[in-house]
Amino acid sequence: MLPLLAESIHHQDALIVALTESHLNHNIKDAEVTIAGYTSFRTDRTNTIKVVITYIKDEFVPYTKVILSASISNTEAQVLHIKRLDLTIITIYRPPACIDFKTTLENI
Repeated sequence: MLPLLAESIHHQDALIVALTESHLNHNIKDAEVTIAGYTSFRTDRTNTIKVVITYIKDEFVPYTKVILSASISNTEAQVLHIKRLDLTIITIYRPPACIDFKTTLENI
C-alpha cells in the first residue's frame, strides 16, 4: 500500500496528505512508513496504535508547528499550522464507538 501511496503523492506533487485509521502500531517502525521528500506527523492512541498520520512536504516542515496532538475517548485530533502558507490542517478521527462526539470535541 505504501509504495502506491508514495507514487500517488509524488505524481500529484502533494504538499500535505492526512490519513486516518492508519492502524500503525509499535511493531511498525517509522522507517517502514517513510515517504521520500516528506515528514510524517503521527498522533498516537494511548494503547500505542497510531491512528492519524499527516505527511508534509519537507520544504514546509521548518515552518510547521504542532498545535495539538491528542487522543480523548479514542478520538484522535491533530492540528498543524504551516506558517509559510498561513495554513492550518485539522485532522480528526472519530471511531464508530464514539457515542457523544460533540462532548468529545469540546474536551479536545
